[in-house]
Amino acid sequence: HVSLGLVILPEGKMSTRKGRVVLLDDLLKEVLEKTNSNKIIGYGALIYNAIHSSPEKTVIFDWEKMLSLSGNSAPYLQYGYVRCKGILSKTQDSGFKIQEINNPTLSNIEKKLVKLLAFFPETCQQAQQLNSPHLLANYLNNLVQNFNRFYATERVLEAEESVKSFRLQLVASIAQVIKNGLALLNIQV
Repeated sequence: HVSLGLVILPEGKMSTRKGRVVLLDDLLKEVLEKTNSNKIIGYGALIYNAIHSSPEKTVIFDWEKMLSLSGNSAPYLQYGYVRCKGILSKTQDSGFKIQEINNPTLSNIEKKLVKLLAFFPETCQQAQQLNSPHLLANYLNNLVQNFNRFYATERVLEAEESVKSFRLQLVASIAQVIKNGLALLNIQV
């Protein structure tokens, strides 16, 4: 029900005369080979690759980019989710209790993440109204990029108790939004 742009191979347009055609059955088999039979990663990569660009743009079918962990792919977003859950699992083992925080002082990246989280419902609504799942895909990619910046610069588990509590709540919220957003795109975590 969502129109797609032209899908081409890195070598150029698909062409039956030139033997450059990809059949869906072959594609599904190959993605499972490339992901060691991991359907969640493989099928997620296929779905995301098809919908992450606006329909006006040409989609280049490139295995390396589709399965990349360095950005704008389903595995990248799935890895962001796993990273969030990894942080949260470490606190469950320690017995840490989340506290209520009044007026926390936020770093610039924390402010940006809070704002991004606030735009999730609006982004979902806009993607639905315009029948444009790429809007949600791009939002999720932006969220995970900013989460990775946060993860690289801010200490979560080693922070003082109230800051740690806020950051854990932030990470939990990011994980939930990634999971919900991917579910709306029919991609599992």
